[in-house]
Formats: sequence, structure tokens, C-alpha cells
Amino acid sequence: MMDCEHVTFHFEARKVPAMGYTTYVLSRKPVASRGSLVCGHNAMENEHLRVDIHSDGTLRVRHKATGAEFDGLHYFEDGGEAGHAWMHIEPAFDSIVTSQGGPVRISLEEDGPLLARYQIVYTMTIPAGLDENGGDPWKRLDGAENASRRTDETREMAIISRVTLRKGARSVDVVTRFNNPCKSHRLRVMFPTRLKTTSCSVENAFDVVERDIVYGPDSPWAQANHPTFPMHRFVDVSSRKAGLAIINDGLREYEVSGDADRTIALTLMRAFEVALTTVSKRWEHHPEMTLSQCLADHEFRYTIYPHEGAWSKSEVFREAERISVPLEPAQAGMHGGDLPRRHSFLSVEPANLILSALKRSEDGEGIVIRLFNPTSERLDGKLKFFKPIASAQLCDLEENAVRSLKPRGRSLQCAVAPKKILTIKARLN
Repeated sequence: MMDCEHVTFHFEARKVPAMGYTTYVLSRKPVASRGSLVCGHNAMENEHLRVDIHSDGTLRVRHKATGAEFDGLHYFEDGGEAGHAWMHIEPAFDSIVTSQGGPVRISLEEDGPLLARYQIVYTMTIPAGLDENGGDPWKRLDGAENASRRTDETREMAIISRVTLRKGARSVDVVTRFNNPCKSHRLRVMFPTRLKTTSCSVENAFDVVERDIVYGPDSPWAQANHPTFPMHRFVDVSSRKAGLAIINDGLREYEVSGDADRTIALTLMRAFEVALTTVSKRWEHHPEMTLSQCLADHEFRYTIYPHEGAWSKSEVFREAERISVPLEPAQAGMHGGDLPRRHSFLSVEPANLILSALKRSEDGEGIVIRLFNPTSERLDGKLKFFKPIASAQLCDLEENAVRSLKPRGRSLQCAVAPKKILTIKARLN
């Protein structure tokens, strides 16, 4: 009912305590802060990283602490999809389309003392669908015989990525959007690492697992063609000196190539026709179920995180938490209360001891904290609450007490073995 001015602004939130808050007061100043993170043509730089954008939209990221450069990052690869909900199957005569060397439109969207943001628009011409090419679709879906190919008909797909570097950030944030006009294809974003290693590290449930990149003759993947694997939030490729983690919010499939590039491939979308079966060679096709073809708008968030050494020494989990559990603003007017302007309700140390749950206990008599140690070393954990601890117990996953713990005031210490899940129930005074 009233005219108003809507303003979006950036500010630096410093030293927000763990599981807590800091209060800021918004005041009007006659002159805004000046500054820039742009350091050249299609380039930006902060204390830790320099990012250059090439004419085809790929990125060169230099990690200042190690001097390592990761070049050719962030190109798109589109291949055919001849599989189903359970399995990716490549067409027998596939046609791989990439954005490498293609024309893009690069524009500086925002620049200031706290961040710089570039928009990159890629235009890819990709096949519109899948052609059986005289083959048997039942056999194709069984993975036994495959004569399929991608269609000659093509369509244009525009992909828009916004690449952001923030003051003090140790990673580069990317938001990618597109509208998918085609069927039966898989779109991935690619990150060549060129690191000399034979394995990668991947976050899974309550753990970080190490998986081979190069497969020996006894490996079940030795004869597989470009196998993909599951992950939670990150996949990391590291050498002794440097590493590169690709962290995401909601994507679950990756591949690391076995060639010298050691390219991390992050699957953004796999569009397929719904086919159901209870026995082999008895498939039911459901082309009317078009949602599986992903013919809609899509948006994905992921982060490029170069670092020193192995993942366990480089706070990769801290970056993953920043993406999946970001700071949240809450607006309030002037009011009374008994809490300070800056406060922490719970802190957990060290950084590699990961908090996975904080809830009221099932019996309603305390708070349950679930932690896990994904490393291969014992961690000496320390929990600090905002109130004195009346009692604490080590529990199993069903919250049954195993043994009592001895708190010290507001603090609780515990040794966590490698690859161990720990559940603690605490009652506060």
C-alpha cells in the first residue's frame, strides 16, 4: 500500500560463533565503501585465489599458497543417454558435445570490495533425442546389445553460469542455470585437475572413502566403460602438494577420469525415458512420463575449492558446510532480552569432527548430539555448551545409554576413534 525502495547489499559478517549468532545494526552512510576484486580483463583476485576466464568460458584458478594452477576448469560435456532409472547406458554410436572452444558471452555483473561476479553464457547445439537405429530396445535396456544413436535433429541449449569470488574466500562459487529442450542425454560439468594420484576421496554417509581412479586387473571396474560413483557433497583429488575439491549442494554422481587429466566430472542432469521391468527382456516403456526427461528449468550450486595437501588437512568439510548449511539472516526491531548480542549455543572441535545431528532426545530429558570422525586418525573432541552440563551419556544410535561421561562445567571431552560415529545425550542445568 506504500511506496518503498528495495535494496540488496553485501556486508562482511565476521566471527559469527559456532551454532550461534551475531547482531548487526544497519545504519545509513552518505558514502558507500569503495573497492574492487577485478584484477584484469575477465579476471578477479582475492587474498587466496586468482581466477581468469578464458574466451570459451573455462577457468584458470591459481592457488596462491601452493602456486598450483588449475586450468581449463568448468566446461560442459553432453552425451547420449540410452539407459534407464537404474543405469546409465551410452548409445552404441554416441555423439559427445562439449563447450570447449565454443563461443560464450562474458559479462561483469557485480564488483565491489566484498565480491566480484561474472556471468558466462554458453550456447551448445545438442541432439534432440535418441534413435534406436534398427536395434532392439529391450536388449539395449538389458545392456546386452545396443545399436542406438543420437538423432540428427539438434536444438540449442543456453547455459548460464554465474561465477563469484568473495573477499577472503578460499573457494570459487558457481550457480548454473539452464532450460533443457532435449531428451535422452546426460549433461556434466568438467574439472581437469592434472594431479598425479591414483585415487580420490569422496564424502559418503558418516565417512570419507577413498576410491581408485586407475583400476588394476583384479578390480571389478577394470573392464567398465567410464564408471560413475555416488557421493554426498564433495569429491576431492589431491597430490602431496595440492588438491582440488568440487563441492556441491544436492548432486550425487561423479566420475574421475583415469587419463593424465584426472578430470572430475560432476553429473548435473541425466534425462531418460521411463522403462520398468520385473524380469530381464520384459521392459514396459512409458514415454508419457515425461518428467524423467527433465524438460524444465534447472539450477545447480557448486564450489571449486583448491587447497594444500590432502582433504583431511584442508578443511574441506568447512567449505561443504558453508554451502549446505549457510548463514541465515533474521531481521528484528529493538527489543529487550537476557541474551548477549553475540552468542554461541554449541561448539565442536576439532574441525574434522563433524556434527551430523542436534535434536531433543526421544525421552524428552536431554539433547542428543551425533558426531562422526571421517579421518583415519583418532580425534580428541571437545564440546562446549552455553549452559553447565548436569549429566552426559554415551549412547548407541537408538539413544540407549552405553556409559556415563564426565563433564567439566560447560565442556565435555571425548576421544573419537577413526571412522567412528559417536552419539551423546546431555542434560543441561
